[in-house]
Amino acid sequence: MARHLVGEKTIPQSIWPFVSKSESRPDAHDPSHAYVVEISSAKSVTLDGSPVQLNYLVGAHPAVFEDAEVARQYWKFIDAGDLAAIQSFLLTLPLTNAERSILLRIRRSWVTLAELEQDMAALIVLFPKVVFVTHVNAVRSNGWTLDDRSKLIGMVEEAAQRLGAVVVNPTHLMAMVGQKSALSDPENGLAHYTPAFEDLMAYALEQALNLDVPRRPASWDQPTFAREALFEAAADRITDPTLAMRRLIYLAEDHLESAAQPIWHLHTQ
Repeated sequence: MARHLVGEKTIPQSIWPFVSKSESRPDAHDPSHAYVVEISSAKSVTLDGSPVQLNYLVGAHPAVFEDAEVARQYWKFIDAGDLAAIQSFLLTLPLTNAERSILLRIRRSWVTLAELEQDMAALIVLFPKVVFVTHVNAVRSNGWTLDDRSKLIGMVEEAAQRLGAVVVNPTHLMAMVGQKSALSDPENGLAHYTPAFEDLMAYALEQALNLDVPRRPASWDQPTFAREALFEAAADRITDPTLAMRRLIYLAEDHLESAAQPIWHLHTQ
């Protein structure tokens, strides 16, 4: 997508629905002075060698992906690279020939640290200013984080450090307000932010991009939010309670800018 935006590569129209929500494929875009790149998955999914967005692929083929067991079988065949088995399996599902053709040409792999660093370096060259954002390293109901997610976050931060890039890790901000206040699905999916946390993340990204921030996020105008976050942060057993308390006190005292300062890292070689 990045190379398509700068005119170095053209994404085929047949693949576009699995790349973007936009119905039309733009031939160019209005350049920005800064770009935010979220890296939330280590999976690389391609169609005819071109990267596609997994969520769009899944949404377009409910006959395969709505049932967890059917989806598991599909990915097992894809990962094994057994084209005959994939074709036979797809013939058992209520799909059109066009859909079967697409699903047969899908490939999946897991990105390595070297590949990730190479991609991040390419983005830094393509765009004038880039801020990378990791996934949030939330804790499951059993008290453990998701191993694959934790590993990917570490990889992104390590690659950013080598490249001298700016990376925002929402985990630090979540620790400040508490997981229950930050995530709309704090016990299951662990992937979606609450509106208030989205506002605070936007504020933090604006600071990381050195943009002008005229005021605090509107959702944080209610002092009760900070008070609730104080108790939830304690309940979530933050690793560094002293630091968490200090940040929450800043919030309660209306010093959001000071509270948000530690949540990103500027790495230099």
